[in-house]
Amino acid sequence: MIKAVVFDMDGLMFDTEKIGIRTWKTLSEELGYPKLDGLIFTCFGTNHNFKRKYFAEVLGEDFPYDTFCKREVEVTCKTLEEEGIPHKKGLVELLEYLKNNSIKCAVATSTPQHPAVEHIKNAGVYDYFDAIITGDMTENGKPAPDIYLKACCDLGVEPKYAMGLEDSYNGVRAIYSAGMKPVMIPDMVSPDEEMESKCFAIKESLLDVIDIIEEIGGEK
Repeated sequence: MIKAVVFDMDGLMFDTEKIGIRTWKTLSEELGYPKLDGLIFTCFGTNHNFKRKYFAEVLGEDFPYDTFCKREVEVTCKTLEEEGIPHKKGLVELLEYLKNNSIKCAVATSTPQHPAVEHIKNAGVYDYFDAIITGDMTENGKPAPDIYLKACCDLGVEPKYAMGLEDSYNGVRAIYSAGMKPVMIPDMVSPDEEMESKCFAIKESLLDVIDIIEEIGGEK
């Protein structure tokens, strides 16, 4: 039985990871670090603690991480204001289904609280969620399970009765480690053997999640 569904945000709910790639390319040129934009694929789904350490290892201790973060938010927000926040296929349909079937839902995103909440509100889906857990609410980011465990705790649901939805490797690893059911909806990266072994299911879109819940049985 599924009593709760926990959503990643970027690349899963919203088609924003392509915007992220464009932003990192812009900042790579702006900050003078040619290797920067190529690091985004390793960083999908991770929080600031991971990225700060990773950037120092790859780009050097002198990399202006705080400046990068400030500009990333500014450039991304400007792009989203101009272009809007594109929903991924099936998002609203799945949220409506969960609401109508009394299945709790939460967001577990590595994005910091302020921009994450703003994106969710601006996309018009804020009121669907019972909890929003962001990257600055846990010390250890994905692939550690902390953010998904906190989501289950805040929802009052045991992890074994919860499903996690992700598009990134690190996100799937986090859900799996939390003892939840990982479902991968690939976006910028395709599933490999590890993902196939860890995932409860791999589906094309969020619409397909409804069928999975129907098969397992959802909270009534």
